Amino acid sequence: MNVMSIGAATVHAGMEDLKQNAHKIAVQSIQPLNAVGEQAPGQNQQQTPKADLIEPLVEQNEITYQVKAGVFTLQTANNMFNTLLGIA
Repeated sequence: MNVMSIGAATVHAGMEDLKQNAHKIAVQSIQPLNAVGEQAPGQNQQQTPKADLIEPLVEQNEITYQVKAGVFTLQTANNMFNTLLGIA
């Protein structure tokens, strides 16, 4: 596998992971905050589970770095090939 393929595969995998995490975040049900002075729902009322956004958001940041690394790999490979061909 050459450097360009590795960079492209890294970017592609990262983009797919970003899309999956974005979907995880989008389908979370978020309970609205209570207005000032309004009481919290009582014990009798059914409460929606709290959204767990921390893990998907942290993963989004990690995957963003993965995609950036793939892009950097592609740029470096492109510069190297241009140098070898004398185009730079």
